Amino acid sequence: MTAAEYAMAQSVIDGATAKVSDTARSMVYIREEVTEEQGGHVLVVKATQTGNGLWVTSYRRLSRKDAERDAEVSRLLAKEKR
Repeated sequence: MTAAEYAMAQSVIDGATAKVSDTARSMVYIREEVTEEQGGHVLVVKATQTGNGLWVTSYRRLSRKDAERDAEVSRLLAKEKR
């Protein structure tokens, strides 16, 4: 990831519309966009076993069309509502 992408990743965390604990050590941040073209961003952060370190395991930008049909995003949003 570039420095600009890391900065965007931080903005996804800060402006997340959903935060989902996917496993004991991973957190998924979803930031939905409200434009016709943008669908949002999905960022997965995982903690080390000690909990003293974090790393980005996945970062995706989604078009609106991709966001609407992304089964993984739907699964995570459903998990958050439980």
